[in-house]
Amino acid sequence: MRLTSEKTQRFEIPNDEDGGYINIRLLSLHDISRIEAKCNETGIDDSGNVRVNLDPFKRANLVAQDCMVGWGNMYDTKGKELKFSRKNFASAQHIVIDLGGEEKPMRFSEWVDKCHSEFYDSIHATEVKKAKENS
Repeated sequence: MRLTSEKTQRFEIPNDEDGGYINIRLLSLHDISRIEAKCNETGIDDSGNVRVNLDPFKRANLVAQDCMVGWGNMYDTKGKELKFSRKNFASAQHIVIDLGGEEKPMRFSEWVDKCHSEFYDSIHATEVKKAKENS
């Protein structure tokens, strides 16, 4: 059995005057499934049917918590460098990321989740391309 290295990627925080960035790791499908199971809300609609809904706010928070492995150029309200930790990550939840252009701003966790999705899609596309080349 070979050990595999964890896939990580750096994402620059858009329109950030301090040049902030995050480092995230690629979560496995098992990790994502586990997170989504925690985010399911079950209820009964007006017709008496059981409905299962995924809470996107909770999902984004849990994905962000699990995939974040670091950040840089992040500062508190007094200008003091904010080292990456679970506690500091929780206090960064109030941050709103300005994506610029026509895209509307989004919460920090939502943006981290979006970055993870882009990372996952790029890795998946690369693996599919390699599989096609090898067949």
